[in-house]
Amino acid sequence: MLSDKKQSLLFIIIVWAMALGMLLLPESAQGLYGFTPFFAVCIMMFLIVRDGYSAEGWRRLGFKFRGGKEYILALVIPLGSLGAGYAVYWMGWNSSLISPDSWIKTAIYLLVYIVLGSLSALGEEIGWRGWLLPRFQWMGRVSSSVTMGLIWAIWHYPAILGPRAYHSSGSRWLVVVLFTLSVMFAGIIINELRLTSGSIWPAVLLHGTNNAVDSVLHNITVSSSPMLEYVAGESGWVPVILYGCAAIWILNRNHRVKQQKARIEL
Repeated sequence: MLSDKKQSLLFIIIVWAMALGMLLLPESAQGLYGFTPFFAVCIMMFLIVRDGYSAEGWRRLGFKFRGGKEYILALVIPLGSLGAGYAVYWMGWNSSLISPDSWIKTAIYLLVYIVLGSLSALGEEIGWRGWLLPRFQWMGRVSSSVTMGLIWAIWHYPAILGPRAYHSSGSRWLVVVLFTLSVMFAGIIINELRLTSGSIWPAVLLHGTNNAVDSVLHNITVSSSPMLEYVAGESGWVPVILYGCAAIWILNRNHRVKQQKARIEL
């Protein structure tokens, strides 16, 4: 039986190899990119570790709905971080906000996008937070959260630096640096919500909300300037700072809670 350390390292190798392999596939197949962590889970669970044939293997994925305040944080943090980024951009650069016919309809679209975005993110989250994170605790809780955030960011690199250029506006290398920081900090938050709740669903919700908010706000922003990539959205410096502050806050908060529980047990 492979140790959790060996399982996690093997999973990372497989999922990165799949991400690089996506560059060889036609444009029509690129929608599968986000499911490579799920495909890696299937390989691990049914071919290598083979814990997919036991109830314990499925239990560790965290499919049960647990937690409470984690779901609120999963909505508020990306709404505030990305919303602030676009607000700063609208006020400070040569851009314009397309006022929709109805803000109520826009809010409804956002809710629908959050649901659809969460469903779309499920393939990733089953892999990263469902399967890998519980097996990555051999590094320690904080170290595993930070390292997994970096691993998650690097997994996006073939899409950013490859010929199809995800986040293609502006300097690609500057976008990579900002995007890496943003994903690392967001990853720390998502990891902590997964660990404190014991459920994958707060992670899925935050991931889906992040994608939905970015998509809706980007669609009502008119700008031809590459500064949009640097200021707002997933690679903007404003969300980087706010996600970073939220990550530090949630790590400190969870550490204090852990210390308080330890004192009570004594």
